[in-house]
Amino acid sequence: TLGSENSQSFLSDLYHVKFADLPTSKKKCYNQLSRKKRPVLIICENVEATDNIWNELIRNGVPPDTIEKYRSDGDNIEERFRKTPATTDPEVNKQGGLHIILNYPPENVRVEEQVFGRTARNGAVGTGQFILQVDKFVYEHMYELDQYPTDQRKLKVEELADIILEREKINRGNK
Repeated sequence: TLGSENSQSFLSDLYHVKFADLPTSKKKCYNQLSRKKRPVLIICENVEATDNIWNELIRNGVPPDTIEKYRSDGDNIEERFRKTPATTDPEVNKQGGLHIILNYPPENVRVEEQVFGRTARNGAVGTGQFILQVDKFVYEHMYELDQYPTDQRKLKVEELADIILEREKINRGNK
């Protein structure tokens, strides 16, 4: 759980140690898929992002009484997820388990794995996905998206989603 290859390389050089991958005692049944009709945990980096997502859900027809909003400003998200069990009842597991949406790339790979790992512990099923809030102007310029009509621009962005996610993770690693 020490994170990226860069982190491991740094620690290896500093302390002259080697690393090994140890399998978990039970196979994880986690896949990154779209959500279905089941519980969704949305993890945001800040309160503003939480409010934006809340408003977007309501704008897209999700009844407000079906959404529970928890706000814990100032919490260390890593500590919170380490201490909070994410369990679901058998009926939810039959529908595919808990779905987690993360709207930012965490500071390191270890936190990312902890967040997504909450849904698929001890052989439980679950899914997750990133829905990032990124600086659209950076990517519009980088991929010359302004050359496309509006309807095609959206499709192009969807095609680039995995590439944008990887670039954001690389940026995280470089920091």
